[in-house]
Amino acid sequence: MQDLSLLVDLKYEDLQKLQSVGAAAQAENAKYILRNDFARVWEHVKLQKDARVDIVLDNGTIHPGFELYTDLILADFLVSHTPPKTIPWFVSDTLPYDFTWAIESLKDESFFVKHAPDITSSDLSALKAIGERWTRHMESGVFKLSIPTTTPLGAPSLADFWTTQYSYQYLPTEAPELLAELKRSALVIFKGDLNYRKLVADGKWPATTPFEEALGPLYREFPLVSLRTNKADPIVGLAEGVAESLDKTSPDWRVSGKYAVVSFAPGRA
Repeated sequence: MQDLSLLVDLKYEDLQKLQSVGAAAQAENAKYILRNDFARVWEHVKLQKDARVDIVLDNGTIHPGFELYTDLILADFLVSHTPPKTIPWFVSDTLPYDFTWAIESLKDESFFVKHAPDITSSDLSALKAIGERWTRHMESGVFKLSIPTTTPLGAPSLADFWTTQYSYQYLPTEAPELLAELKRSALVIFKGDLNYRKLVADGKWPATTPFEEALGPLYREFPLVSLRTNKADPIVGLAEGVAESLDKTSPDWRVSGKYAVVSFAPGRA
């Protein structure tokens, strides 16, 4: 689960170490995922055939574009329809232009020579091949954005709802056309802390409140999973006693970016 907050101080060598960590290190990191529905999500995905997966994106424009790059790797694995925003909510939010920039950068050898001077020629070739494959995906519609990459900043579209003041419980009343589009998806993946907060209405819930309950009217409208690193107070779906224990051992656990949740809610049967 990639999040920009995990990479703020990392250099190229640190990223190489992240890519090479073994099972033991991954198991050690797993203890920081306070709710982990990955297995449920995978069981759901395995049942889909010729289906669509949407990714509601988070960061894209910093460091340089690494989180969007990892999102595209996920999309390459799943093959998806991805909604960016027409204007940024936060300064780093993914916008339509970022897709063109990120993919073209993979094919630009000078970009990596500048930002990662120790990169090998084999790595450069592999990155160029990935960029060319993703370009074909974009051109053929295998990768599809909810709005074109050429959309002017702030142009009206179904994506407008993502940067309104409304939490996602208001989708049925404030953006019924967008809701209808999302209901065509086999799975909608919500990335990042802000999207999680909007899913649970930024509410002061008891930490043991079921995730499904916090979704309110959005529950069962479509299958969804939230991938979230904790950087704000709202949190739901935890087992009894987890929050109280962390309050004692890691008082800033809700906001530090050290802990995470993977929260899944199925659609209608």
